[in-house]
Amino acid sequence: MSVLAFALLFIGTVAGYGIAKFFAGKNENVQGRWPSIIFRVKEYKVHLHHWMWGSACIVLLLLMHFRNSIVYGLLIGIVAQGLNYSNRFRIIYKA
Repeated sequence: MSVLAFALLFIGTVAGYGIAKFFAGKNENVQGRWPSIIFRVKEYKVHLHHWMWGSACIVLLLLMHFRNSIVYGLLIGIVAQGLNYSNRFRIIYKA
C-alpha cells in the first residue's frame, strides 16, 4: 500500500467514524438522526446494526476487487463507530 493510499484510508476512516457518530444515536437507547434498520419476524425484532451492513459492504467490495481507499476508510469508520455500542451484538430479540 502506498503512502497516499494509506493516508486516504486514514482520512476516510476518520470521516466515516465522524459521519456515523453524527447520524447515529448518542447511545444505544436513543434514536439517531438516521433511523435504525429494525424489522419484525413473527414475535422477534431483528436489528441490522450499521457495523453489520458496513462489514457486508466491505466484503462485497473486496469480492468485486474494488479499489478505493477512501471508500474502504469510510466503511471501516462506520463499522468502528458501530462497534462502540454496548448492544452491538444484540441482533435478534423479543418484540
